[in-house]
Amino acid sequence: MKGLVAYPNGEIKLEQVPVPKLGENPYAPHDVLVEVKYCGICGSDIHRWKADKTGVKTSPRKVVVGHEIVSVVKEVGSKVTRVKPGDRVVHEIITFYCGHCPNCREGRYNICNTLEPMEGRAHFVTGGGFAKYTVWPEQQLHKLPGV
Repeated sequence: MKGLVAYPNGEIKLEQVPVPKLGENPYAPHDVLVEVKYCGICGSDIHRWKADKTGVKTSPRKVVVGHEIVSVVKEVGSKVTRVKPGDRVVHEIITFYCGHCPNCREGRYNICNTLEPMEGRAHFVTGGGFAKYTVWPEQQLHKLPGV
């Protein structure tokens, strides 16, 4: 599949990337394979695109970007209980947070005091929504009402 890939040096390229697989990521067995239906462009995507291309680190590793995602669940890991194939979901971005710092205790884990600015975000761990498929942790997916 094609994906919009960001590199640590600031380059962004549309290129072939593998379809992610369940069980081959840090979220397993609570991982969910989704088919991306929509992925919005966030302000951070614009900052990355306009970033200085002389070596300023804009991504922690080579990764598909995009985190403003609406998708449909395709497959679920063996311990997933909150979503099932066919569910429409929206994604939260922050996945690894401490849960103990002042911000986390106030429910503001998106600005956890222990996270580096570009770490702990699902799209930097498993790849984001600027590709047809991505894998996301179950606890950061929220079902949308049926239509």
